[in-house]
Amino acid sequence: MSDYCKVLVEKTEGLYPHTYYLNKGGKLVAFKRDGESAPFFFSKPMSFSRTYRKFDDITKKVLPNA
Repeated sequence: MSDYCKVLVEKTEGLYPHTYYLNKGGKLVAFKRDGESAPFFFSKPMSFSRTYRKFDDITKKVLPNA
């Protein structure tokens, strides 16, 4: 997990609080649904837009050395 730069949790009203793992370039590299224990890793980083959405940055809670 040391390759990740940010860990974000969705807090937009009306959307599930899924967890998103972004690399240093802001691309999505993994995704974890609410209630699941392990994230799903993508074979290639995907584009990720924060437009019209709200997130809590929990990087330090999940990756204390990040």
